[in-house]
Amino acid sequence: MDLVDALFPQQAAASNLRNISTSLAGMSSAGRMTNEQLRKLAGDLGLVTLLLMSLVRSLVEKGIVTQEEITDRLQALDTADGVADGKLSPDALRALIGVPRKETAAPPSRLASESLKAAKFVRRR
Repeated sequence: MDLVDALFPQQAAASNLRNISTSLAGMSSAGRMTNEQLRKLAGDLGLVTLLLMSLVRSLVEKGIVTQEEITDRLQALDTADGVADGKLSPDALRALIGVPRKETAAPPSRLASESLKAAKFVRRR
């Protein structure tokens, strides 16, 4: 903070906000997700959640595991990423299952194709 900022804090704050706004506006759209991409991602997450729940219910109903065993396992795995927050980071999951993150992302068309195949697989069942 320089002397001018100390003497005129409102102007300094306004200037900082303008700088931040300019920086955000200058970011390429490739670095931000569109509303459509977010909607599709939310849909994919919903499908994965539904699929996971159907598998868990099937395992419990068939007596392969109990609900308590699943709960105990969830609590044990919750801290695998170092934080007991009811979540597991994708990087911690990858480390647990031995699948390192690929540096290059798949093209959107391939991702959309895989999501469509997964949705058709679930509908066939």
